[in-house]
Amino acid sequence: MQSYSIWLMPEGSLNKKLSKMISKLSNKYSSPKFRPHVTLAGGFGGEKKELAAKAKILSRSLKPFEARLTRVRCLDEFFRSLFVLVEKTPEIMTAHRVARNLFGMPRHDYLPHLSLIYGKFSASQKREMMKETGKRFDASFTARKICLVLNKEQGRKSKWTAIRGFRL
Repeated sequence: MQSYSIWLMPEGSLNKKLSKMISKLSNKYSSPKFRPHVTLAGGFGGEKKELAAKAKILSRSLKPFEARLTRVRCLDEFFRSLFVLVEKTPEIMTAHRVARNLFGMPRHDYLPHLSLIYGKFSASQKREMMKETGKRFDASFTARKICLVLNKEQGRKSKWTAIRGFRL
């Protein structure tokens, strides 16, 4: 299935640390590889040119803000199997609301997070993963740009391609 999303991505040493962790887990558990990110809005369609224009409008309506990573959690969902919660600050919740409205997405409960692995895993596997990742992150990054991403999601063969970035 092909769709698009808007990502916030950490930079610098935090990006390197998270990339290494995601890659290690992905290799060990045979899961898709992806870049560290927090999805502001996802699963929408449209023409690439029109979506890029909307992403540019979104970037101009937001100012850089802190995204604070907190606790590691897991769910029985492919794309939220093991993740780090992102604090629900007014800035990130506003950014999500503006993105959702611009891209015509329905309202839903937004759980800001940064995934560490995608896939279906047992509770014992997730406990093992958490031994590697730790249960707390206590890190943050300044969201300075958004990225329009093409999602080709097909289970373990999923791929995500950054189309274009826009500075806030």
